[in-house]
Amino acid sequence: MIKSEDWLMMRNLINQGLNKSEIASRLGITRKTVSRNLLKSSIPKYVRKERGKNILSNYKCYIDSRLEKYNLSVKKLFEEIKLQGYDGGYQTVSNYVNALEGSNSDLNHKNIEACIKESNNYLPDFKMSINSHYQIEYHLLGN
Repeated sequence: MIKSEDWLMMRNLINQGLNKSEIASRLGITRKTVSRNLLKSSIPKYVRKERGKNILSNYKCYIDSRLEKYNLSVKKLFEEIKLQGYDGGYQTVSNYVNALEGSNSDLNHKNIEACIKESNNYLPDFKMSINSHYQIEYHLLGN
């Protein structure tokens, strides 16, 4: 990604009659970068890529629901999700739980329902459901 100043400078230098190699050496970039950016009709803008799921994503809803129902330690939660196939580290779980506790967030019922639907997609051995009292129930599916 080049700076907007460099893109403007490239346009200015090409209009002055310099070739791409000369522009590249003046700006300290490759000739290929100059060629590619001269094809663009406007100043390139940086667009942040959407973050993908992290290693804990598939287990966050489970952790949230367990913390809502019980006062569990990070160690206990870590052991539980390890049994479900989590292969990340303890510190990742600890950071997530500490962030939850720090924000003192209470999950609303719609968030819980969304979490349950997502968890059921990613955790095939477990089935989570919510009863009429908005209590989460866990079911281990038999093989």
